[in-house]
Amino acid sequence: MAEPKCPNCCIEGIEYFKSKESLERAKNGTPWFILVYCDGCGHVHQTLTKHVFTTSTASPFIMPSIK
Repeated sequence: MAEPKCPNCCIEGIEYFKSKESLERAKNGTPWFILVYCDGCGHVHQTLTKHVFTTSTASPFIMPSIK
């Protein structure tokens, strides 16, 4: 299997890919996203969504009938 390689500094290996939770937090304390970056040069490879907005369990919106 091929090892991941940083396009910025060309360092190779999964051990150089690190992740860090964002400082921004939702009301319940979960981070908004996670950053995946190169430990060698700091190049950000990806942001992963951690906090997801869900639909409420309230009654759905019903369009009134127009006559």
